[in-house]
Formats: sequence, C-alpha cells, structure tokens
Amino acid sequence: MSGKAIRTMAAALWLSCATTTGWAQQAPPPPSAPSLQQMGDIAAEALKQPDSVLEFSRLVSPQALAAWVRVLTSPETIEAALKQGSAENLNRWLAIMTNPAFVRNVLTSVDAQLVKQWATGFSDPAFIDAALAFGDAKTLQGWVGTFTDPKMVEAMLRIGDPQLTRTWLDLLTNPKLVEALSGWIDPQWAARLLAVFADPQIVSSFGNLADATLWTQWLSVATDPKIVDAFLKFADDKQIAGYVRAFVDPRFVDAAIRVSDPRALGAWLQAASDPRLVQALTRLSDPALLGSWSKAVTQPKIIDAATQALAPDLLNRWASAFTDPTLVNAMFAWSDPQATRAYANAFTEPKVLNALMLASDPAALDATLRAVAQSMKATAAGAAEIHKRANESAQPKAK
Repeated sequence: MSGKAIRTMAAALWLSCATTTGWAQQAPPPPSAPSLQQMGDIAAEALKQPDSVLEFSRLVSPQALAAWVRVLTSPETIEAALKQGSAENLNRWLAIMTNPAFVRNVLTSVDAQLVKQWATGFSDPAFIDAALAFGDAKTLQGWVGTFTDPKMVEAMLRIGDPQLTRTWLDLLTNPKLVEALSGWIDPQWAARLLAVFADPQIVSSFGNLADATLWTQWLSVATDPKIVDAFLKFADDKQIAGYVRAFVDPRFVDAAIRVSDPRALGAWLQAASDPRLVQALTRLSDPALLGSWSKAVTQPKIIDAATQALAPDLLNRWASAFTDPTLVNAMFAWSDPQATRAYANAFTEPKVLNALMLASDPAALDATLRAVAQSMKATAAGAAEIHKRANESAQPKAK
C-alpha cells in the first residue's frame, strides 16, 4: 500500500471520529471541521484505492475497519457524495461497501448500531436513485449479492430490530431496483433475490410488520413474471419448495387478500399456477406442501378473484394447473382430506363452472370437467384410504 493511500485512509478514519455520532468520548469538532464538500472529497480520495482494500483490512484492527465503515455510511458522507453527482465515486463507494472484507466485518460486529447505519445508508431512496442512474451492472450485482447473502439475512434477523428489518426490506422491494434486476442484471441475481423472499424467517418478519404498503411491495416482487421466470430456471427443488411454503403461508395469503389490489392478487394467482411450479410440486411428492398449496389457491376469496376480477386467460391458467393429470392423481392418492375437499369444492362451485363455460377454451373446460368427474368417482373405499393415510402420517413414529 502506498504512503498516500495510508494517509488518505487515516484521514478518513480521523473523519469518522470527528463526524460520526456515538463517539461520545471525542472532543467536539473544532470550528474548522470539514464541510460536507470537503468530507465528500476526502471520502472520494480514499475510494480511489480499490485494490488496497483487502490489504488495508489486514493491516488494521476490526475496530479501525469498523470506524472506516462508519464514516463511509454516515448520512453526511452519503449526502456529500450525492451532491457531487460523480458516477465514478458512487461506483467505487458501492464496490468497497460490498467488498467481502467489509461485509464480513459488518456482519460479525457486535455493535448493532453499525449494522443499522450500514443498511440505512444502502437503502436511502436518494442513494438508490443515484446508484441505478450511475451504477454499472457489475457494481449493482455486488450490491444485490451482499443484501441477499444468507449471512446478511441471519444478521438482520439476529438483531431483531423491526425498523432495521423494515429498512432492509424497503431496499429489496424498491420497484426501481427490481426493474433493474429483471431487466439488465444477470438473472441468477433475480433468482437469488426471490430465494431470500421465500425464507420462512422473512415471511415471519413480514407477519409482524402489518404494513400494507410493504406487503404489497413484497407481493409485487415475489410474483414479478421476470423474477419468477429467472428463479424457476436457476432454483433447485429445495429452493422451489421454500418458495411455495412462503407463498402459501396463511399469514401471507391472508395479507395478500386483505391489503392487495386486484392486480396484485392476480399476479399472485398467476405465479401460483405457473405450470413449472405445478410440475415441481408433483415432482417433490410432499403431501403437506401440495396440500398447503391446494388450500391456498382454492380459498373462496381466491375463487371470487379468479371468476370475477381477473382476465379469462388467467382463469384458464388456474383451471389448467388444477386439472393437470399428474396433480389430480397426486391429490386423490396421498393428500390429506382437508386439502382434497378444498380442491373438489373449488371445481364444483357453480361460479367456477359458469365462468369456465363462458371464458375457457374448449380444452380447458374439457380437462376441468374430467377432473370434476374424477373427484366425484372417489369411492367410499378410496375416501377411507385417504383418511387412513392421513391418520397414519399424524401418528408419532415408533422409536
């Protein structure tokens, strides 16, 4: 590392002590304390040494490295950087703040305030606008990669601060960021984003927020056709199962029905009935998962949405998903009676049959009627077998 680089980083570290709140023991800044412009210039000069970041992280203590993170994420520094309007500096800032050495330092910090400040800086709306305007694909991929890293999810949940969770989720559901992800960034990052959204702990966090706006944003990301398409291309069976579990979580379904407009609900139903998702469900052969999915998408309010507020092609898609021969066989072979009833009731509902008669193409209507007939033919013996299997699965296994 050059002497100039070390001096510059030392200046940045001094700046953190002079400007960062929380360093109560430090003396008040002198009258000649750096202005916002000077502060931005010092930070920008420090950021001109991207190759020295790893070396710097090895030379200094964790406390000193944390101090540098503090100054680079302080509101004053971000404000100064945005006022400068320099794409070059902004990209450097993003690259360094997503550098593995810094990420590791932040995530292992016992100081929750440091993590909060770091996350808040990243999710500042003005910063997001600037990052998307100036940032290149590689830089933004590093940014998204950092915030979808499993260690990041764990750190956010470990801190357990509702406001921090809200800040982080605001970033991940920012419509402009999602648009960039689905439009011009490598699809694998879109898939990784959706995998984070399917994390059961994240769904649980959403359940505690009770914020209609955030729920709608989450729903929009989780059902964005481009994001879902990327996810289904890259995800393995375990990730798909996690996505379905999150998607049909009762808290999520309830919120989707309660706070979402018809378009958002339509997007949810469209994603839930994606043929690739249906194929994965039957391939996974998980009775509990298939049963949860069936109950979620055959609720009366969902049926109302499918038959009244949504387009005919979506009704066809919904019907096609539920009349897939493999799925029908699976439903009546080993699903639990409660899910089977919901499935059969959905297709014997007069509103559904009437809507199918009016809106569906002949092939979809034929497949639906065949599925209804198959459900009607379930004999007493067949029903008894379903109940028997359900009871057996509920019994504790002998040790």
